Amino acid sequence: MTDPLVHRFPPSHQAGRRPRRRRAATLMAALGAAGALLLAACGQSNAEPAAAPAPAPEPPPPEPLPPAPEPAQEPDDSATTEEPEPTAVRTEAGSSTEGGGTTEQAIYDAPGALEVPQPLPPGEPGDIIDIEELDVGEDYIAYRVLYHSRSRRGDDIAVSGFVATPTGQPPAGGWPLIAFAHGTTGTADACAPSHTAEEEIAFRGPYLEGYAVTATDYEGLGTPGLHPYIVGASEARSVLDSVRAAHNLASMLGTDGMPRISVSDEFVVWGHSQGGHAALHTGQHWAAYAPELKLLGVASGAPPSQFALLYDVLLGGPFQGYLAMASAAFAAAYDEIELDQVYTDEAIALMDVLETGCYREVFDVFNPLSKEDLLKVASPLGVSPWDRVVIENDVSGAPVPVPLLILHGSDDEQIPALSSQILLGQLCVQPGQGPTIRIEYPGHNHGSVIAAQRDDLLGWIAARFSGEEAPDTCA
Repeated sequence: MTDPLVHRFPPSHQAGRRPRRRRAATLMAALGAAGALLLAACGQSNAEPAAAPAPAPEPPPPEPLPPAPEPAQEPDDSATTEEPEPTAVRTEAGSSTEGGGTTEQAIYDAPGALEVPQPLPPGEPGDIIDIEELDVGEDYIAYRVLYHSRSRRGDDIAVSGFVATPTGQPPAGGWPLIAFAHGTTGTADACAPSHTAEEEIAFRGPYLEGYAVTATDYEGLGTPGLHPYIVGASEARSVLDSVRAAHNLASMLGTDGMPRISVSDEFVVWGHSQGGHAALHTGQHWAAYAPELKLLGVASGAPPSQFALLYDVLLGGPFQGYLAMASAAFAAAYDEIELDQVYTDEAIALMDVLETGCYREVFDVFNPLSKEDLLKVASPLGVSPWDRVVIENDVSGAPVPVPLLILHGSDDEQIPALSSQILLGQLCVQPGQGPTIRIEYPGHNHGSVIAAQRDDLLGWIAARFSGEEAPDTCA
């Protein structure tokens, strides 16, 4: 599903001619430790057990930073770019060998000037691997960031994104922080929103004026591996670790000896479409995965849920390509999932586009297929273990223990408003569900609702930071 928050500016990922950037000290140490093995933890299922609560295919494409209204299907001639292979470069610190030569470190070409060391030296979730200071004019301070996170299986991975704050004197405690979860862009490296962070900040920044924003690309967008699209645990960890990364960035000093940014300890998560799905999973996984973080609330716009309903809506329609994206992601994230369990050989042979193109290219390839050309079963939802994995990644199976705002346009052509009506009822009966409200916007579709909801969204977010009691329709 196309989204108003989707990439407005086509990402152009260029290897070679790299701008100079300021590197995080952690990268220098990491390069000196070349050869360290990937830290691997045992795999986990979608929601970790927690003291508080925790829980596919969806389709919509938003973008990284705050949005402005746009048509539901805005033009986006995303360039098709193959996933970059790791390339060898000289280490920048401790590169001399005893013989006077130089050692070489394999790197993976990430968004902007960021580089992922190969193999990735171990790090804690949220630890910064690399940073790039961005030129975004007089109104913002911004950095492209690369930070440690964990995959659904528990592997130590690198995730990219960006952090931006207003310029000027921050309020006491720092600029109030919003963790932004972007909507569908694709699953290939070329689709990472931080490729065009400068444009996104300039264009979207005014939507969240007065707030700091940390915006993850999610696992596998701009970094090694296929993006685990609609895999809730992966999305949640990328978002939560982007908050940790923002806090770590705030503790780093710039060349002037002052902290690079100032952001609040507390934060609110907001996302639309795929980002709404990610925001809900962030709330559901937060207490188990990042209990030290101070989550004040979750705002979720047009969240994909009720996957059986969405499957029927997507199949054979103008957004059928999202089924291929989610299915390939499930196969990559779960050892027990194989594409040939449900997809035809013809469809599987077309899956390479997921590694090279963004959502429009995926649509071009998969939308024309008939159900018979796409699937060899009536529905993946009737095949084990697909049925379990799909349910695991829906957003209806666990409570969100903090205040929750659900926003939806009544005429959403991609994610039916009915789905979040059902979701509201499902969450309200969950033990431990936080104060929850849902607002529906008559006459608005998947894209136009972004402008329509702005006052309600910002008012609700401001109330969370000011400590007001949250409204609750579940009570």
